[in-house]
Amino acid sequence: MLEYATCVFGSHLTAGQEQMLEDVQRQALLACLNAYRHTSHTKLLQEAGLQTLNIRRKYFGLCQYFKFVNFLVPDYLPEMLPRRAEEHQYKI
Repeated sequence: MLEYATCVFGSHLTAGQEQMLEDVQRQALLACLNAYRHTSHTKLLQEAGLQTLNIRRKYFGLCQYFKFVNFLVPDYLPEMLPRRAEEHQYKI
């Protein structure tokens, strides 16, 4: 749930928003793992076999970029991206 549409909004999060999401993840891990309140976030992530949300956002963003570059997405999606500078009709 915390990773929904990370390719869209992930790079625009402030440090405070990133921390809020990590806090939500930590609370969920505490409940799921039935851990003590003072268990470190790192230990909780290790126990669950997860990376931080920030690392996962970067990973999924790179995966999406790979798909765009290699035309592994629907045809209409690359057309929505801004063109490269050398492809513009205007001389700068």
